[in-house]
Amino acid sequence: MKKLAAVLAVLLVLGSTTAACWLVNVWHESDVQETKIVELRKMAAKSSGTDMKGGPGSVEESRTAPISEGENSDKAVRHDLALLKEKNPDCIGWVSIPDTGIDFPVMQSTDVPDFYLKHDFEGNYTDYGLPFLDERCSLETSDNLIIYGHHMNDGSMFSALLNYTDKSVLDVALASGIIFVISATMDGVIQ
Repeated sequence: MKKLAAVLAVLLVLGSTTAACWLVNVWHESDVQETKIVELRKMAAKSSGTDMKGGPGSVEESRTAPISEGENSDKAVRHDLALLKEKNPDCIGWVSIPDTGIDFPVMQSTDVPDFYLKHDFEGNYTDYGLPFLDERCSLETSDNLIIYGHHMNDGSMFSALLNYTDKSVLDVALASGIIFVISATMDGVIQ
């Protein structure tokens, strides 16, 4: 009986240690991915001089300016897609929803369609991944674009979309909300 109690105690300690290590790893990965996304936003941010319907005219903005937030939340922060494509040719655009945490590059891999489901901008493995365009969609020819992305339990990635299941939040968002989809071939404002 004492042997059984000792074995159970050892298993309990090992199980608790494993769970604690796993939780620390999840927290650390969340922190690392958030830092990478913030740096990516800063690196590629440009201020838009128009409401996106007025054509080009972007003026380079400080790399430390807020991204898709603040008093100009009805205007998209333009991103230097040429710079992003230079760093990673799979970057095809950017999706942003003001007043949410949704402000990410959109990727599309020609070799492995769901590559960015589990990879970051640099191609490193991560459970967070990046939003990516369905392989059946094309920016040039598709009328509808399907963008995949994770809902993470820490509130990151597309988790903010869960707020739109509440009818009152959805009504407010539809009354004033704008989704910006920006690519090299189009600037789209979805209202």
